[in-house]
This record gives sequence, structure tokens and C-alpha cells, in this order.
Amino acid sequence: SAWRNVGRRLGVLQVPSAGDEEPLQHLEPGAVFLAARVAVVAGRRYLQRADGSGWIPECSRKDASRVVVEAVDSSASAPGDSSAANATTDAVVACPAPFPKTHVRVRFLRVFVRETRSETSPSVQIGQISLRCRGRLLDMSGFLAENPCGNSPKYEGPEKVFAPKGKWLDLCFREHEQSVLLITAPTEIEVDDFAFRTASDAAHRDPVHLTIHGSLDGWEWIKLHEMAGDLYTPKARLAWSPWLQLRPDPAESCSLDAAEQVACRLQALPSEVSWWRNVGKRLGILSRPCSGVEPSDHLQPNACFAALRVTSVDGLRYFQL
Repeated sequence: SAWRNVGRRLGVLQVPSAGDEEPLQHLEPGAVFLAARVAVVAGRRYLQRADGSGWIPECSRKDASRVVVEAVDSSASAPGDSSAANATTDAVVACPAPFPKTHVRVRFLRVFVRETRSETSPSVQIGQISLRCRGRLLDMSGFLAENPCGNSPKYEGPEKVFAPKGKWLDLCFREHEQSVLLITAPTEIEVDDFAFRTASDAAHRDPVHLTIHGSLDGWEWIKLHEMAGDLYTPKARLAWSPWLQLRPDPAESCSLDAAEQVACRLQALPSEVSWWRNVGKRLGILSRPCSGVEPSDHLQPNACFAALRVTSVDGLRYFQL
């Protein structure tokens, strides 16, 4: 993707870091560059140049609140002005995107969408997703997409994120204050980057804040990327985001906070579990399957839960969460 320096003279760093490292070189104000991917380090985002020559910070190193890059919309060029597009094409041909020497191994990816472009949108949508490793697109045949506790129209379910046409639409985004897209690979995979494409309509439903977690077993999860703000979500329809690098942030703890652990348990487990709803009154959760045990917690009426298995004790059946 093509970007422009909208700040002052901008340093190109050897590694993505907010420290006092001296820049390798500088970009002049207004300079356009190509980015291979976006990485997060210590909560700050950096764009890797497509020719592998270094990393460019999203924000000023002196003032973290000041964004110094913007996406270049080639469709906004003046008629007959194809210089930016030609430069982009030539650079891509001459300099294939660099890729990391180490790769994340996962079987499950969980995408939390936390904000949309419009603060009042009742739903969220994504046109398509892609994964790549070592600079090559992954074949996503056999992958499964789920939207736990979501609600989609008949022909706009989560499986549409693998198709070049259509979209995934979750109508329960505002009701749940988030949407979850759970991707399950047929086997373990190695992956470097994630990208998504906007849908063909309704820009107000585009995701602008999402977090991506990965897991080998569906139980232990680790945060791999957090995209906050609309800088990396194209306003154009059917347009791709930049590649978002999937890596644990070395400056953060690998463990999830309490809220994410709860969300993981309640909404984003792999497809081997089955989903159930409490259709009674307030329902007790027992520490073991026994009728004489005091509940350790409760499910509210209509609450959904994921069950691993059903067991029978003294003629009564119990679901294990």
C-alpha cells in the first residue's frame, strides 16, 4: 500500500522502536513510500518499507499524538496523472515485500471488532480476509469461519470472508458492543500477516478498531495485533487494508487480561464445542456435576454458553462449560 509523509522530515528506522535509535535515512515532507506491513511495538505502530530498507513510525517520535503518515488514494489523482500509480507498480515489481524470518504458528485466529467507522452503526461488515506467510498468500480452502453469538442475514454469513464476492455482516454488533470472527484452519499453519477488504456498500459499518488473537488449541490465546483508529481502514469500497503483521508485542505480557479471558470463554471457542441457551430462570453453575452442590456462579435468562460435553450423574445430565 502507498503512504505519504504528512509531517516534517521523517526518520526511517532500522527496527520498529520508540527508543533513541538514530534513523538510517529520512523522508522529506510529502514523500510517498510503499509499505509492506504494519507492526505494533510497545503499543505504537510502524510501517515497514516495501523495499525492506527500514521502518517508518505512524506517529511523531517526539509527540505520540501526532500522526505523520496518511494512505495515498490513487483514485484521487488528477485525470491523466498516473505518476503515483506507476511508481507504485514499478516498486512492487522491483522490490517484492520483505518477510520475517520467524513465523507465528496457529490453528485458530480470533478477530474482535470493537469499533466501526460510525459510532451509531448497529452492525459491522467485512468483505473478505487474506492471510500470508513468507510473502505468499495462504490457500484458505478448508478454513472455517464462525461468528459466535452473532446474527447474519442468510447470504451474508461469516463464511463469506473467504469469497471474492459478498460480505460478512453481523447485525448484533451494537447490541453486544463487539463482534467476533473466529477462523479455524484445517491444521496448524504458519502465518505472518492479516488483511481485510471493505465491503461494496455502507462505509459506516467498516471496522476501525480490531484486535487479532491466535491459538494452537483454542484455549490458550495470545494477542497478535491491535488496529486502533480508521487510518488503516480504506474509505474506498472493495479496497484492501494494508497487511497487519501478526506478532506478539514484545513490550506487552503474552497473557490476556481478565475481560479478554471472559470474552474468549463465552464467545470465541473453536467449532468442536456446541452452543446452548438458558431458556429458564437464573441458572446455577456448579463446580462439579452433583445436585447437592452450591452454585459457584449463575447464568442469566437467555444467556448463551459453549459446552464441551454432556455427562450423566444419578440420572441427571450436566453440560461442562
